[in-house]
Amino acid sequence: MQSFWEWGGTPALYEDSGFTLNLGQKGRNTPLPFGQGFALSLTRAAGGGFVRIRGRSEETERNRLGGATRMNRLRRIPLRFRYPLSLTLTVAVLLAIAPTAVAVAVPDDEITVKDTTLKGRILGFEKDGIRFRTIYGKGTITIAYTDVQHMQAHGEYHIFHGEQQEVEGRILGVEDGRLLVGDDPATAEQVASGTIRKGVSKVEHEEESWIERLRNRYPHWRANLDLGFRVEDGGGVDKRRIDWGFNIERRKKPTRFVARWLQAFEREREVGEPAATTTDEFHGFLLGEYDLSKRFFLFALPAVDRDVPRGIEIRAYPGAGVGYRFVETQQAHLQAQVGGAYVYEDFTDFGDNTYASGLLGLEGRYEFESGISVYGRMFYYPGLSDPSKEWLYRTEFALTVPLIDPIAMKLRVTNINDSNPTPDIGNNKVTTTLGLSLIF
Repeated sequence: MQSFWEWGGTPALYEDSGFTLNLGQKGRNTPLPFGQGFALSLTRAAGGGFVRIRGRSEETERNRLGGATRMNRLRRIPLRFRYPLSLTLTVAVLLAIAPTAVAVAVPDDEITVKDTTLKGRILGFEKDGIRFRTIYGKGTITIAYTDVQHMQAHGEYHIFHGEQQEVEGRILGVEDGRLLVGDDPATAEQVASGTIRKGVSKVEHEEESWIERLRNRYPHWRANLDLGFRVEDGGGVDKRRIDWGFNIERRKKPTRFVARWLQAFEREREVGEPAATTTDEFHGFLLGEYDLSKRFFLFALPAVDRDVPRGIEIRAYPGAGVGYRFVETQQAHLQAQVGGAYVYEDFTDFGDNTYASGLLGLEGRYEFESGISVYGRMFYYPGLSDPSKEWLYRTEFALTVPLIDPIAMKLRVTNINDSNPTPDIGNNKVTTTLGLSLIF
């Protein structure tokens, strides 16, 4: 992240080869200590002047994630001279000793809740409240806007609210469920807490990637594109396999829509034999939900399968019912569904089959602060006439580990258990895939 410093004056050298340089930041002069490993010479001509340094830092005093400003690679900092230019500066970085960190103390943010003042750092603003990390221990907490009696936040923040509205400035407090953003309470913009989608420090917003800006522009959408492949040569067998899929989700109360598609195809050829298809399968569904209340919702779930090696030419099973949400936040989601469905199956050697079934479902997602996320879903379709002879059971588990935004590594494990009529094939199939995912 970028930070800017301006200074003027003469350094005072110490016996340990370090020196202290007066730092002017936002109108304040702060001693800036440098340890061993650095040397500086300054020649100042008559007329005075000043120099601006632009550098890279892991944290800044306006960064929501820290209480200190760090500058760990001074050798990479370019110097930029501004008028008047009657100033010559030479900075030499000695690499014999590792670069020394520079820290400037930053006052703690303060939030008063139930007559208790908490000190720490504001990490961001969300729909459900203020994400806050206290100085008293590890981890973060979310403080509801309605519980805030008083707050003192340092630095400026960029707030996304409403459909595509944005406001930037200092956070002056919370009044009647509204966040006050500006320099003066009398003229500050009042943002209803229920409309807040996201709030980050100004520094973080200025350094957001193109994908982050795209996510902020379309806040109700979530999507990913998955791709995996395998090539095997030698041993008398050549194999080529590709797995791909996508998931698109839009959540804007009172509706939620999901489109999912997973497909795999593999060809295998032995020496002296014609190529054969060993994998030809896909699974897809559309999910539509409509909220009846904060917890309950109606849903429709048409789904389709194909698995040629297992003798399933096509299987379609539309379902509908009612669901209940246990948890729904930006970080976590957990819900259950119950209803009915109709199953149509067309088998390669046994013709088609149909039956009415029940529908039981469970779906959940959790994202850790590190960005690692886990996802799971389970659906069970027991036949109403005889569930021991007609049924369909499908589970999926996915672990997503971010690599370089927006690319992540995804491990997916799926299990299908059904009433397959082919004795040699069996009823159960487990598939594990590892590939890359492009996350929006």
